[in-house]
Amino acid sequence: MKLRLVYIILWTVILSAFAVGFFTVYVNCYNSMHTEPMTVCKFYKTDKSINLTLFNEDYVILHTTAG
Repeated sequence: MKLRLVYIILWTVILSAFAVGFFTVYVNCYNSMHTEPMTVCKFYKTDKSINLTLFNEDYVILHTTAG
């Protein structure tokens, strides 16, 4: 049981490190090829909605007004 927990923790750390490294390289490569830098993660509010920008893609999280 303890060995299984160690393996789960180890795999989580390894996959997290890989993901962070992958996204770091991805963003740096994008920024070196484009004049406008990539927005990795940003929340913002407009008059009609709450939005999320994730890797330069805009997503509406919540519409704040009806209609």
